[in-house]
Amino acid sequence: MPASPPTGQYFIGVDVGTGSVRAGLVKADGEILSSCVEPTQTYRDPRDHRIFEQSTTNIWNGICKTVRAVLAESKVSPSEIGGVGFDATCSLAVADMNGDPVVVTTGEHLGQNGDRNIILWADHRAEEEALLINSSGSKVLDYVGGVMSLEMEIPKTLWLKRRMKPDLFSRCQFFDLPDFLSYRATGINTRSTCSLTCKCSYVPNSGWQDDFFKHIGLGDFVENNYKQLGGVGGDILTAGLPVGKGLSKKSADELGLLEGTPVGSAVIDAYAGWLGTVAARYHEDGKLSEFIPSFEESRHRLAAVAGTSTCHIVQVKLSFLIRSQNGGGGHMINSSNHQFFSLLPPHTPRFLL
Repeated sequence: MPASPPTGQYFIGVDVGTGSVRAGLVKADGEILSSCVEPTQTYRDPRDHRIFEQSTTNIWNGICKTVRAVLAESKVSPSEIGGVGFDATCSLAVADMNGDPVVVTTGEHLGQNGDRNIILWADHRAEEEALLINSSGSKVLDYVGGVMSLEMEIPKTLWLKRRMKPDLFSRCQFFDLPDFLSYRATGINTRSTCSLTCKCSYVPNSGWQDDFFKHIGLGDFVENNYKQLGGVGGDILTAGLPVGKGLSKKSADELGLLEGTPVGSAVIDAYAGWLGTVAARYHEDGKLSEFIPSFEESRHRLAAVAGTSTCHIVQVKLSFLIRSQNGGGGHMINSSNHQFFSLLPPHTPRFLL
C-alpha cells in the first residue's frame, strides 16, 4: 500500500445503468468538471423473451474507460482524487470465490467461468421461484411490501441453484451489482446495507433468516454461514463508509488512479439519485439560493428518480411497514436512525434502503 493515500478535493462517481456506464468527476462542492458515458452490452435469448444478461467484465472495462476519460478531460491528477463511489442497477452478479465471472446462461456452460455472469434486473426467468418465496410467509416479505418481485436477487439465485450442478453452485458468490463493484475495486468482500436489505432478504437488526432459506431450498447458505451471500459476522456497511483500504493496486492501475484511493460503500442507483436530489440547492429569482439543505431538511423533499423505471423516495424518521398493492409497494426500514420510504409503480424494480 502507498505510504500516504490520496486526500484530494476532487471525487469520482460511477453510475452503472441499464444500458451504459457513466463517470463524473466533481469538486468537493459538487461542481461537475467532467463526465463520460460508455454503452454496455445486454444479451438476449431469441427463444425466451424473459432473458436479459450482462457481463461484469464488459461493465468494468467501461468503468475504466470513462474514469480515465474524465481524468484526461479535467486535467486533474490522480493524486488529487479524494475518493471513488459506485452505484448500479439491482442486478445479480455471480463470481467464483476468486472473483472470476461465472456463466448464468442456460445450457452446458451454466456455472462455468465465462463473461455472461449478470442476470439483469429486468430478467424475468425466476417466476416459479418468486411464487414459492411469496408462499413462505416469512418475515423477509414484510420488508418488500409483503410480495417479493421476481426481479430481486434471491429468486434468481434459487433459479440458478435448481439448474446448476451442485459442485459448481457451491463455489459461487452472489452479489447485488453495486456490491460487486466495490469488491472488484478493492478486493474486499464487504457488503452494503442497501443491497443486502433491498435485494437479498437480509432483515435489518435481525440478519439472515435461517428458516426462510431452508424453506425455499437454499439451506446451503445456512450451512456455510452465508459466505456465498456475504455480510458474515455483521461485515456490512452503510452508504459511503470506506471499504477496506481503498483501491487495490490492480484496480488502481486499470482505472488510472492511485492505489489506496478511498472507495465508499456502494448504493443502488435509485438511492444515489435520492442522495443527489435531496441535497440540491435551487434557483430563486435567477440566482442560486444561499440555502444549503441539511440532512433534516431532506425529510421534506420527495425525490423522483427517473431512468428505465421511476422511483419516488422520501426520508422519514419513524419506522413502519406497509402492505403493497398489486405487487408494487411501499417499503420502510431502518437505516442509520432514519427511514427511507419508497413508493413504486407495480411494474418497477422494488428498491429500498
